[in-house]
Amino acid sequence: INPEIFSIVLKSAIKTGSSEIWKYLWDVYSESTNPLLKTKILLALGHTPNSEDLSRLLVYAMDKDKIRTQDLSLVFSSVSDSVAGRLLAWRFIELHWDELTERYKTSEVQLYSLLSIVIREIITQEEYDQVTDFLVKKHVPINGQTISNVLEFIRLHIFWMKTHFEPVSEWFQKHK
Repeated sequence: INPEIFSIVLKSAIKTGSSEIWKYLWDVYSESTNPLLKTKILLALGHTPNSEDLSRLLVYAMDKDKIRTQDLSLVFSSVSDSVAGRLLAWRFIELHWDELTERYKTSEVQLYSLLSIVIREIITQEEYDQVTDFLVKKHVPINGQTISNVLEFIRLHIFWMKTHFEPVSEWFQKHK
């Protein structure tokens, strides 16, 4: 396979393939010693439409023997690329927050960056409220640069959706 399209081929195989293909690529990832190949596979594995495979990947991500701590952001980024995956990743973070904070105890910046990856595409006020309630409950400093910027981005995203989504959708419907 041409190296320039290898990542695209992997993602397409995962998106359109079965759980058996997902498991096969997980095995290739697990057995590989090539860091570039491992990165490309991790980024592809999160693109499965199968929620069981996505959940399995998130569970694997919490096992340091399976996925290195510095690669967690790759997992959460790829899982969060779809709406269903983003919600799954958010619920996973809620459930495993204490474990994540322990794993990232020496680098809050990386932890907050991981959190930002998952929440950056929130588009409803209800989701925003859930996230901010969680942050307050878990004593996450929302005035810190990373979280503050993401929350502001979310507020702007929600505002845009409220004010422009319907007219833009109508325009597209008229101009099919």
